[in-house]
Amino acid sequence: MLGSVIPSSLVVIEINDDFVDMLSRRFSDPRLRVVHRSAAEVVPALRELGLGPADYVISAIPFSIMEEEDRLAVLRNTYEAFRAGGSLLVYQFSSRVRACLESIFGRVHQVFEPRNILPAHVFYCVK
Repeated sequence: MLGSVIPSSLVVIEINDDFVDMLSRRFSDPRLRVVHRSAAEVVPALRELGLGPADYVISAIPFSIMEEEDRLAVLRNTYEAFRAGGSLLVYQFSSRVRACLESIFGRVHQVFEPRNILPAHVFYCVK
């Protein structure tokens, strides 16, 4: 239907206390949901918000400096949070996360963006 509005939500999952507080105070849009917890808990977070599976996730989590167990927990739970066809976009300053992404998502498309400050690797995965 032309002109119809599809309801949507932007869920921000963050562990930094100060950033959670700033986001919660600065933005009053009811579509923005700021969740103060680990990204490894994305599935229960969506459930508690009464939301279904995610369509898209954009992540700048510094996977290359995380312990492997934590990195895999975040990526596995992100995969579980997606609907079929859901997409993950990850941008990193290192390409080290690619092997983990491939182990969970299978095919991973990677590009390098030199115009970003700092230049970044961008990974795109689909469930």
